[in-house]
Amino acid sequence: MNFNSMGSMDAEHEVQKTGVDVSKGETKTATIRTSGAFLELLIHVSEKMGMSRQAFMSKLIEQKATEAVAEYLSGYASYMNIEDIDASMFADVPDTVDPKLLKDFTNQVENNLLRMRLDAEAFNALDYNHPAKYKYTKKLQHDAANKLLDGAFDKTPLPKRPLTAEETKAVSIINDIEGN
Repeated sequence: MNFNSMGSMDAEHEVQKTGVDVSKGETKTATIRTSGAFLELLIHVSEKMGMSRQAFMSKLIEQKATEAVAEYLSGYASYMNIEDIDASMFADVPDTVDPKLLKDFTNQVENNLLRMRLDAEAFNALDYNHPAKYKYTKKLQHDAANKLLDGAFDKTPLPKRPLTAEETKAVSIINDIEGN
C-alpha cells in the first residue's frame, strides 16, 4: 500500500466518521429540531452502525430528500389527476445551486417516482387473498387504528366515560386484527 492509498483511506474514514465530505464542495451547517426521544433513538442507531450521529443524519438527508420529493410529486399528481409527473419543476436553477448536483438529484427523484409506480402496480396486480398482500393490508389497518388510538388517548389513565364512536371503531379494528 502506498502513501496515496493510505491518505485516501484516512480521508474516506474521516468522512464516514464525521459525515462531512469536503470533496463535494463547501459544507454548511443545518440545524434540525426533533424530540429528545427521537434524537436518542438516532444516536443509538448511528452508534450501532458505527457512525457518528452527524454522519448518519447527513446520509439520511442526502438519501431521503429525493424520496420525500418523489412522494410530494406523487401526491400532487394524484390529486391533480396527472398520469405521468416528473421532476421538471426544479429545472430553473438559481446560481447558488450546482447544476450537476441538481441533475443527479432530479434523476434520483424520477427513479423513485418510477419505483413507486412499479411498486403500486405490483401490489395492485396481486390477488387480495395473496398472503403477503393480506398481511400487509392488515398491518396498515392495524397501524392506522393504533395511530387513531394514540391520538385519541394520551398516556394518562382514561377518564370514566364512554368511548367516542371513533375510539370504539379503532378498538374494534384492533380486536378484529388481533383476533380478540
